[in-house]
Amino acid sequence: AYVIQEIDKWKDLGSKFVLQVFRDFVITKNKTFLEEMWPVIKEVIDYSLKNFDKNHDFMIENEGYPDQTYDVWSANGCSAYCGGLWVAALKACRWMASEVEDIENYTAYTQAYKKAKQIYHSLWNGHYYNYDQSNNTHHNSIQSDQMAGNWYAVSCGIGGIVPFDQAQSSLNTIYNFNVKGFQNGQIGAVNGVRPDGSLDTSCLQSYEVWTGVTFAVIAELLQLELTEEAFATLRGMINTSYNRWGYIYDTPEAWTIDGKYRSKAYMRPLSVWAIQWVMENKQFSASDEYDMMMEKQLATKMASLMTTHKREQEEEHKSLDQQKSQQQQPQQNTDTQQPTLIQQ
Repeated sequence: AYVIQEIDKWKDLGSKFVLQVFRDFVITKNKTFLEEMWPVIKEVIDYSLKNFDKNHDFMIENEGYPDQTYDVWSANGCSAYCGGLWVAALKACRWMASEVEDIENYTAYTQAYKKAKQIYHSLWNGHYYNYDQSNNTHHNSIQSDQMAGNWYAVSCGIGGIVPFDQAQSSLNTIYNFNVKGFQNGQIGAVNGVRPDGSLDTSCLQSYEVWTGVTFAVIAELLQLELTEEAFATLRGMINTSYNRWGYIYDTPEAWTIDGKYRSKAYMRPLSVWAIQWVMENKQFSASDEYDMMMEKQLATKMASLMTTHKREQEEEHKSLDQQKSQQQQPQQNTDTQQPTLIQQ
């Protein structure tokens, strides 16, 4: 059993659950499934806000210990990885609320999404998103997984959570520092690099290559029109994992610069299918224009739904008023005596 950290306090799991439900709905179009999962999704969001948003700004905060899937790599405050997944989850919740016609929670999630998105933007340093908001020495490390939330939102067809140019700049930075700048791009994207190009050695996981994360980075590069960089990274992964080190049927979670692996036959490398998903769904764009189009589409849909809901409420109130008025009218006496004929 897993005993390293208390996973009920991890800041990324709730967001991932919400996004996976939305992903499955996008793929299957199964509205019954979404309606069944909707109460659970609301509970997950409520739990996260209640327990992880300490300053009530609608952004969940890491708590200074490894409280996410990087379970030996500490983060504090808003972080690029967990914060991005959270913003993406809130954006997905708005779309799911529209599908199940939950106007009240659509409004609440829209407010939360806009405020959390502003907080997340505070990590932007002009080139990429800082690791977290802390004063730790690694607060401005270049994390290869920093755009996980944006990748997932774009993959689900609802547009990104950050402007296209910032997402592209972040992926360019990741490619130049974490991929090309690390073993000349031959063994994947190392998790953490310092702004001076040296490895982030703050913990074991910061200087590992995570195969599943690298596959996700490749998918992100494709989304952001960095095609040459994407396939250069993929070639390095294939040559190393399968041709050089022989991990064809048991791809590990991680390896280091010298080829030492950890956790063979791991599940995260299944993100390799995300590359094919991007290639087969090019209509799901990361561009600002696409995001604006989708936001307009959502706003139009919700405006129509709100109008219909208001009309139905007005008709219901009118019907209730009529019933109440009828009940208050005086009853006519139905016991009047019939006239009798008096014979003389």
